[in-house]
Amino acid sequence: MLVYDEQTLFMFKPDAIERQIWPEILTKVSSLSGISIVAFKLVPYVTPELLKDHYQEHVETDLYPYLESGMVGKPVIPMVLRGEMAVSRARNLLGDTDPEKAAKGTIRRMYADDSCVLANEEHRIVRNIAHATKFLREAPREIGVWFKLEEIVCNLKV
Repeated sequence: MLVYDEQTLFMFKPDAIERQIWPEILTKVSSLSGISIVAFKLVPYVTPELLKDHYQEHVETDLYPYLESGMVGKPVIPMVLRGEMAVSRARNLLGDTDPEKAAKGTIRRMYADDSCVLANEEHRIVRNIAHATKFLREAPREIGVWFKLEEIVCNLKV
């Protein structure tokens, strides 16, 4: 059976940057065996256009205004991970969208200090630290929102 390298987007959201916990989490991401960070940058200000491009599947949902209020005008740190089964391995490391439901040892379980229940009660986005591409078919589009092709290198270790 042939195994191909995958690329996936992993992005620190504003709450990880504001709380200054992203460097510690980056250490965990970069320690994934067989996974390389091949693009990395700070986006100091998320524009409405970038957010719509990234979360296009949510634009017409009730969730989208919360995404806008929680991310537009704030910094994010997107990166591209490359390696065998990069999409599923990044998602498994990150954990469930709801930090309260995330498995022990996942990033969201260890670092997020929020829950979907609380966020819904307060009519806001859940502060869940990071985003990771959910499905392999979504990866090229998500990566293309944040990176130009020439910004992605063959191997970059941090």
